[in-house]
Amino acid sequence: MSSDGGQAEFEILIKTLRQYQVVNYICIAAAVWMGTDTIFNLSDEIELIWKSPWSLPKILYLIARYLGVFDTIFTAYADVNTTAGIKFCTFWKWYIQLGGPLLFFIVTNIIFIMRLHALYNKSKKLLVFLVAGFLVNLGFGLYSTMGATLPEHVIPRPIPEFPGCAYLTVNDDVTFFGWIPSAVFALVFFCLTVAKLLRVLKEHTPANTPNAMTLENVRANLGPLYMAFMRDGAFFFALLFATELSCALIWANFKGTAIALTVIPLYVSVYSYVASHLLLNLRHAAKQREYLSDLPDGQGEDLKGGKAVRRQSFGLSTSYHEMQFAERSGEEEPQ
Repeated sequence: MSSDGGQAEFEILIKTLRQYQVVNYICIAAAVWMGTDTIFNLSDEIELIWKSPWSLPKILYLIARYLGVFDTIFTAYADVNTTAGIKFCTFWKWYIQLGGPLLFFIVTNIIFIMRLHALYNKSKKLLVFLVAGFLVNLGFGLYSTMGATLPEHVIPRPIPEFPGCAYLTVNDDVTFFGWIPSAVFALVFFCLTVAKLLRVLKEHTPANTPNAMTLENVRANLGPLYMAFMRDGAFFFALLFATELSCALIWANFKGTAIALTVIPLYVSVYSYVASHLLLNLRHAAKQREYLSDLPDGQGEDLKGGKAVRRQSFGLSTSYHEMQFAERSGEEEPQ
């Protein structure tokens, strides 16, 4: 019987080691993805971010872009470390729950809230709603995190070369409930963006226009800056919702195993990508708009593929250190 029990424990150990290997592969893949994306967009980042004056959006961008890379690499290091002691593992237990990922969550959600606040012309009611939703989301996250972390104990390594830290988990079910509000909040971001897009298109598309919803007509009616604002918001917020839902499903199906830890690099890498590109793409579109506005009359219209129309115009401030979405009425604007 003892031989059978020892064999079963050995098989569990081997299975756990293989699961940690999968987690490490995903951490490395996430770090490579974020690093590659940073390199590919480095020229735009230097021009539009580093050379711009210091401001809140710039600080948020740098944290969202580089904290994600650091956090993922740090996670991979902690998971392969075979010499970490009880002190490091205790620190790591709290860092992974209340350290980098929590700061990352706060920073990226501030960017998303600023984005929607600007999209809705700085509506105070919407801002109150979004901040309240964020606080509820944060509260659920802290409750689930503390509920899972406080009873968790660091235990000695089962074998000398065991990678990462070993914990005795008492209450892992509560963590699942932290993902649900996050998924709902991401869905709210997406729905608000799509609702605004449909409303603006309805207001600025002439009646009885054939194929009004084609990409060409949408671009002509919205202009490049507003198009980037809407396109990025709808796509990226849909990506956030899909990621949050995936994390919840992974945690629900693999709770209590090392595979559940794959949600951390998945969540961090996607949020880093979305938050940084929401700011970077917007500044790129603003710069393009400034370039087109400086062209001689008529030439800019040809490049933009549209005609000057007299209508209510929505545009993001082209001042790179602001995130202001201003409404201007009765202005002729080439689209």
